[in-house]
Amino acid sequence: MNRYGLTQLEKLAIAVAVLAVLAIIIPLYRQLVDIKRTADCLSNLKDIATAINLYQLDYTNTLPLAYYANPDGSPQTDSAGRPLTWVLCISSYMKRDLQRALKCPADPTGGSTVITDPRDSSKMLTLSYGFYAPLSGVRMEDLPNPGLNVLIADSLAGGQNGSLNPNPLVGGNDGFALTFDDARFTPTENSKYVVRLAVWQR
Repeated sequence: MNRYGLTQLEKLAIAVAVLAVLAIIIPLYRQLVDIKRTADCLSNLKDIATAINLYQLDYTNTLPLAYYANPDGSPQTDSAGRPLTWVLCISSYMKRDLQRALKCPADPTGGSTVITDPRDSSKMLTLSYGFYAPLSGVRMEDLPNPGLNVLIADSLAGGQNGSLNPNPLVGGNDGFALTFDDARFTPTENSKYVVRLAVWQR
């Protein structure tokens, strides 16, 4: 008797083999995507850190302003009503496309803070990263432990207050959860490392 095609058992074996291969490949693919997102985010933060360091060289070792403030402490806005943020301070020091460098690839919101592009006022940018407001305009010499301070991190627009106005800061922290190993919200002489920091994860 001549056989044409596969038997039911052979078809079932092939289906099981395909499912087994997919069960291995799909988690591996997700891991590779996460690794790429992490690498892209680290690249973004490196570019931002380099720009901040160059800014400090020009401004006597002073950190950029988190945002430009009105006399009452509320953020200044441009003609489109968008806040004037730290990006305005460092944009001229960044070589890469600002939108790519300022949006975390894992940010599920696609960047929740909307600002005007400092290089082209007809465009807007969305930010995934926030500036730790208590360090706004601070000279590095005035920080007791500069290496223990987190300056830029993943952040939602408005931080804890849910608005563009970070005043008053709730617990001195705007935009991301931050504590140190000695259970303090600001680093002390005994602080060794950051223990909690909000990060995007899909």
